[in-house]
Amino acid sequence: MIPAAPGNDDEVPRYLAEVFGTDRPFAIHPCEYGWVCQQQLTDEELAADLGMGLGNYVVNRRTGAITAHASLHPLTIGEQYDDDLRAGNPVRGYQLHPPLWEIGLRRVAETPAEIRYLVTARSLLEPPAEEPSEHLLTIDKLNFHYFTDSEETHTACGHAVVWAEQQGRPSGVWPESGTFRA
Repeated sequence: MIPAAPGNDDEVPRYLAEVFGTDRPFAIHPCEYGWVCQQQLTDEELAADLGMGLGNYVVNRRTGAITAHASLHPLTIGEQYDDDLRAGNPVRGYQLHPPLWEIGLRRVAETPAEIRYLVTARSLLEPPAEEPSEHLLTIDKLNFHYFTDSEETHTACGHAVVWAEQQGRPSGVWPESGTFRA
């Protein structure tokens, strides 16, 4: 079930907890069209310099859609978000919630330096944004650079790289297959 979008500043922490499945606190900065949210780090995480590159999320006031943004100051992100919406432009972040794609991947080849997956992408929008598609994705296991078999890289392939790397990081073993939404 999709959680109800927040109606005011006080409901944003509940909404983030439901969407992300975490009870971690967020610093919340209201802006005209939403709320810029940044995960608050523990003292230990701050001491380990884990705050460098910490990204921001924006919750849209009207729709509840959550987009991920760069690690700029949250107030800068809020200004950019508001400017983009006022101008009728797409926001600079990418949407995390609700998910737009169901993405599947299956390993088809692996060497010590590279791994190759067959990636399937299916739009979750009604009507669908496009027909389901398949892409051959090759990832360099050392630097995570990747390329596909087509001229333009489908957005699902970028999500697949991040997902596969995150799944393999704890054990050092890249996943054989999987399905997720992004």
